[in-house]
Amino acid sequence: MTPEITLQESIMNYIFVFIGGGLSSMSRYFISSVVSQGTDIIFPFGTFSVNLLGSLFMGFFFHIFQNIIVPLEIRILITIGFLGGFTTFSSFSIETINLLRNSEYKYFLFNLILNNLFSLLLVILGIYLGNLVVKMIR
Repeated sequence: MTPEITLQESIMNYIFVFIGGGLSSMSRYFISSVVSQGTDIIFPFGTFSVNLLGSLFMGFFFHIFQNIIVPLEIRILITIGFLGGFTTFSSFSIETINLLRNSEYKYFLFNLILNNLFSLLLVILGIYLGNLVVKMIR
């Protein structure tokens, strides 16, 4: 049975997410900008670097938090706030690995394929819808 959290604890959790998200957004922008400035190649190395770092940090902290007692607030600040804001790719990665670790092979493949496929398709749909809006405004 999980203990009930108070309204004050719930509000504080949102504040921790907010602080972590703000810090991570600045970090993501800084790292992506620095990495992108170093190359003339079209490939988005800045985003790629952030996704890789976020996945590394998510795996690291996930393991630490499984093996060391860390207050819930700190876990929320780091994983949901900072790493969730830094890159959702890290959340996707740890969830996918957990499915694999739990021998949920079917869901592992579904998650891997469906997230990538539908994310790309929805970006295309978003571009199409945005194009319709631009045409209506002009």
